[in-house]
Amino acid sequence: MRPLATLSFAFVLALSARAAADPPADEALFERHGCTACHSLDGAPHLGPTLAGLAGRERPLADGTTARADAAYLRAALLAPRQQVVRGWEGVPMPAYGHLEGPELDRIVAAIQALPSVDAPPEKALWPLALSVGLFVLLHFLLSSRPIRGPLARRLGEGGFMGLYALATGAPFAAIFFTWGMAPIVPVYTPPSWGAHLTLTLMAVAFFFLVAGFTTPSPTLAGMQRQVENAPRGILTVTRHPGLWGFALWAVAHLVANGDLRTLVLAGGILVLALGGMVHIDARRQRELGADWERFARQTSRTPFLAVLRGRTRLDVRGWGWRLLVALALTALVALFLHRWLIGVPALPPGWAPAW
Repeated sequence: MRPLATLSFAFVLALSARAAADPPADEALFERHGCTACHSLDGAPHLGPTLAGLAGRERPLADGTTARADAAYLRAALLAPRQQVVRGWEGVPMPAYGHLEGPELDRIVAAIQALPSVDAPPEKALWPLALSVGLFVLLHFLLSSRPIRGPLARRLGEGGFMGLYALATGAPFAAIFFTWGMAPIVPVYTPPSWGAHLTLTLMAVAFFFLVAGFTTPSPTLAGMQRQVENAPRGILTVTRHPGLWGFALWAVAHLVANGDLRTLVLAGGILVLALGGMVHIDARRQRELGADWERFARQTSRTPFLAVLRGRTRLDVRGWGWRLLVALALTALVALFLHRWLIGVPALPPGWAPAW
């Protein structure tokens, strides 16, 4: 299994697709402040009520009264959203936007008032996303399985097989970016209020595992089986599958911060691939490397820190410093820029994001 090549290939395709479809100015304003994370602009179902045609409508409130969605109401809803909760949305907490200054608050209110009404929301389906995720996970396991990988590698050569592998698994991964917006937002559970903060912490750890995992020679990586002759070092003394643990932590982090069905499909699929991939790789290396793998496996562990706690190896932190700095830089880059630009919603909680 080679997720790094797959993700790099598909990431370029996804960036190209995103760059070709920059949002209009008002939509960019909503995205910058995180409004589109919970509210649709076209009447489609989402985690919160749609903003389309909201201005001027009578809103039934949870306390039994009504309120007209004029400019004053919209300002109050942004600054103190829990004071006038719309009936039916009591269980969906909205953060207060008290950090907004007057001109920017006025821009958001004016943009909401300019959104037209819609007669019928566009229909959306979950199955394209589910199919893309399912193919992405399934092809990883199928193409790296013994009955399929062996014959293909002998016929195409190792390089040819890896090229086919990257193309075959990269295509459904790229499709995930295209089908993500086609999937309806179906709330399943309400994320905890501290979910976004925990997600940032988990993502920093995930990036460290990814950076350290793919920059440390290891027999668990494709084409590096001969590394089994060397004693485990660096991040391998923590776990022999640091890269896959990075993907698993990414999945857990997003399950904590999001409670909708499409996130469950995507993050759940990545979590299955990461955890199942560890077992799959161990079994393959056992068949391929025999006693050498058994010796390496005794000095390491699949579960982080288990080999250290059981005294089978000593924790080696050499080389962690620069990898940690790279991981923190990547976390900041994604949180401040890439997540909002690529996915369409900010990664930072309201009030944390800079004004640019």
